[in-house]
Amino acid sequence: MIVCPHCKTEQMNGTMFCSECGWDLQTAAPNGREFDLGELFSTPIPPLPVLPPPPTPITRRSATSPKKPIPEVKVSNTALPTTPDQPAYTPSPVPANNTPVKAVSQQRWQPALSFMVLNTGRLVECPKIEKVIIGRSDPTLIDLPDIDLNPDKATELGVSRRHASINFRGEQVFLSDLGSTNRTFINRKPLKRGQPYELHNGDEIRLGNIILKVIFSEELSLG
Repeated sequence: MIVCPHCKTEQMNGTMFCSECGWDLQTAAPNGREFDLGELFSTPIPPLPVLPPPPTPITRRSATSPKKPIPEVKVSNTALPTTPDQPAYTPSPVPANNTPVKAVSQQRWQPALSFMVLNTGRLVECPKIEKVIIGRSDPTLIDLPDIDLNPDKATELGVSRRHASINFRGEQVFLSDLGSTNRTFINRKPLKRGQPYELHNGDEIRLGNIILKVIFSEELSLG
């Protein structure tokens, strides 16, 4: 066994350097010499890189940490000014028993239309529907006209079963020929088939040889 003269550690025979302190056990010097790792390598050992400092940890505010006070918002009781184009809003009244209030429809004027049959003097009121068919009834047909001119001898005077139609568009009324055999006239002017013509108070409509005078009267209608 060999005893290291530096650290007194026993080493195996033939050991060149002490396994504990690195002392050179083969040198001729009586005290030996200290082991230098740089002598074992031709290339020196590079120094360790300098690492950046660790980031500062983010501290979370605990539940017991004091909170910043929320500034108080002052609400003014002064009513906002209204412009002339936008009147102030007025809520609808609500009954005590929570019964819904029925909205009132805006009132508008609509013309009421009637016809005077000049051949017989009969006054016929026009139905208040979107499209009114004028003609003569036929027992073989299920679809009867809305204004039947049979009491005015429509068959003898050349009125077709579906002679003409009346259409309402707001406050305007239009007459259209439905392809009748003896045609339709307004103030002696023939109408083109299917093309609407506006009616005015006092106009004369000729269906075949029956003449109707247009009578308009104003009435208030709730839309």
